[in-house]
Amino acid sequence: MKRLRSILIYLLFPVTLIILIFMGLYLVLIPVIILYFTLFTIFQYENILKIFSGYHSKRGKINKSLRYIYRAYKLKNSTIHTSLIFIYMLLKASKYEQAGKIISAIEKREMTNFEFHQFKINKALYLWKKNSIRDSLSIYEELIAEGESTVLYGSYGYILTLGDSLAKALEVNETAYKYNQNDKAIMDNLGLTYIKTGDKDKAFDIYEKLLARAPKFPEAYYNAAELMRLMHDYDTGLRYIKKCMTMPFNGLSTITIKDAEKKLDQLNRLQGSVR
Repeated sequence: MKRLRSILIYLLFPVTLIILIFMGLYLVLIPVIILYFTLFTIFQYENILKIFSGYHSKRGKINKSLRYIYRAYKLKNSTIHTSLIFIYMLLKASKYEQAGKIISAIEKREMTNFEFHQFKINKALYLWKKNSIRDSLSIYEELIAEGESTVLYGSYGYILTLGDSLAKALEVNETAYKYNQNDKAIMDNLGLTYIKTGDKDKAFDIYEKLLARAPKFPEAYYNAAELMRLMHDYDTGLRYIKKCMTMPFNGLSTITIKDAEKKLDQLNRLQGSVR
């Protein structure tokens, strides 16, 4: 069926339009064009909805993006790719229970290797958000064994800092930094690991480089603010936490706006105590 649609949309109709133009049958051409675009919209409706979803997602309009991808998901015979996007957008919208239901619903469906890889990433993110840290890490370890990537290191490296072994987190995040020293999430993971292991000088070096590149996610500024607190530089810490609170938060952020508000209050009190 898909092959027939492709032949109709991308071969038969274009050839027909060219023939009609050469024959000068312009009165016939107009209804054929209308029919072509009508059929194109019907056949490509799922992809059109995904395009609109992606457009709004990039602009931070998560709920609007979610409405479009939900409509695509609900179409009869919607693709695995659509389901994977839907799961990811549910996670970004903090709708973890719904994401879990979709994960269970599609887990047994046939997938390509690439789709299964993306499915496992989504499942690992879901398990992290449900506080199943060990299960999430187990999936990430399988994925890393299959092949390194910046995206994997970005999430795997952070979740390791929540696990039982900071030594493992340090090893992986230093490996990740060697793999890609330019990725901001990897830099933040390494800086956070240095904070947690008490290596403030190395953490300072990382955050100095990271913040010079103006990251667009709140964790970088939150963690830098915490580092400044540990180094008793409360003024700089306050500047960073205020910057953190201007960044976009979503369901896959590792901190919440409430965490940032608490840090702001803590730094304000500490600053007041030394004046």
